[in-house]
Amino acid sequence: MRRKHPSLEKYQFILFILALCFLSGCSFKEIEKSAFIAGIGIDSSENSEKPYKVSLKIFNPTGTVKDNPEPSYIYVSEEGKSITDAIRLLETKVDKRLEFGHLKVIVLGEDAIKELHITDMLDFLMRRPDIQLISWVMVGRPSAEKVLQMVPKTETAAYPSLYNYFDLNANESPYIITTYLFEFRRQFSEKGVEPVLPIIEIEQGQFLIDKAIVIGENKTFLELDSMDTKIFNILLNRAVKADLIVEHEDELFMIELDRFNMDYEVIENTDGTVTIKIDFDAKGLITESKNPLDIENLDQYTQWAEAKATEDGKEFLSKLTEGGFDPIGFGLNYKGTKLHNQLMDYEDWKKAYKNAKIEIKIHFNLMGTGQLG
Repeated sequence: MRRKHPSLEKYQFILFILALCFLSGCSFKEIEKSAFIAGIGIDSSENSEKPYKVSLKIFNPTGTVKDNPEPSYIYVSEEGKSITDAIRLLETKVDKRLEFGHLKVIVLGEDAIKELHITDMLDFLMRRPDIQLISWVMVGRPSAEKVLQMVPKTETAAYPSLYNYFDLNANESPYIITTYLFEFRRQFSEKGVEPVLPIIEIEQGQFLIDKAIVIGENKTFLELDSMDTKIFNILLNRAVKADLIVEHEDELFMIELDRFNMDYEVIENTDGTVTIKIDFDAKGLITESKNPLDIENLDQYTQWAEAKATEDGKEFLSKLTEGGFDPIGFGLNYKGTKLHNQLMDYEDWKKAYKNAKIEIKIHFNLMGTGQLG
């Protein structure tokens, strides 16, 4: 067996010691020296030299939740030439290191998305490695700052109320849209689909979240009212359940729907027009009625419900196509089902989409009329 030369072992040991000199230890900071941020808000300021107004909602730890059940936060705001500039100035107002790793709520002021460059805001949010890509993005009305500073009576110290609206574990309202940061960035930069953000309003000391806004190309926007927002959630199977009110002559009853399923196809016709075919299925149960219902007439009730849903669906989809907005992603479907040499030019697609023919077929499987006939 060949033995290493003693001088070689000596040189290896010296190199090992020198290498240790260039190693750096971990940068550890005590937890009480960190300020954990619960939410960030970005507004448009009235200062043209400093157009960005950044607000932070910071957890204020005050012992155990049992000893301090009431929520406690610190709020700071600052204007800057950029978002990073504003945050650097905010660091002078807080005696701790700002930690964005626990950030879950990103609120963009309504003025900010319309007056400032969304690409600049997304550039900051995506570049910072300590901001989670699964953070929720929303629009604050009248401003992001006011939404962040709002603390409902139902809020606890352990979990901010806004988290419950969007984490898909508590609130199951079909009127609430959840949009993640990575999803917002992808849809904003992709042609053929446009991002949708929920709108948060303040009403009588509580949050009101039943609307949304579609961010189109070239600073165009389409606000979805409560009904449109619900239909959008249902079509994309984001809603757990939803209600449908059916009126026919003297009859009025409500159906609770669930188990949604939508299939759609974008067809390019020989004359260059586009037809969008949608098949939608759902199961349901009649939960409320103005008059007594007969189980033997369930098929008739189903037909009335399908007709009502078809009417609402066509009205919503026509609003999208005529305005040139595509939050569902029909454009992506078209691109994904055609060879590249068979695709029409993007400008031609937008014109064809605005005049698209919509064919929608809805099938409901009503399980009964509830416990009362």
